[in-house]
Amino acid sequence: MSRVSILKEDGEATSLGDLGYFANRQSALAFAMRCATAFADDEPMPKPPCEIVRVTDEPR
Repeated sequence: MSRVSILKEDGEATSLGDLGYFANRQSALAFAMRCATAFADDEPMPKPPCEIVRVTDEPR
């Protein structure tokens, strides 16, 4: 799981929330940095590299 919290110069904190699940720590950190940069530059947020879908068993 990757998350981003940003502390502005005036002391106000902003959280971008949960950004998703990643295969390893390095990938999570790289994506968090891309999101933080996009937020700071007022750019669109990048899409996560993958999406986890929960599969449930349906009664037959």
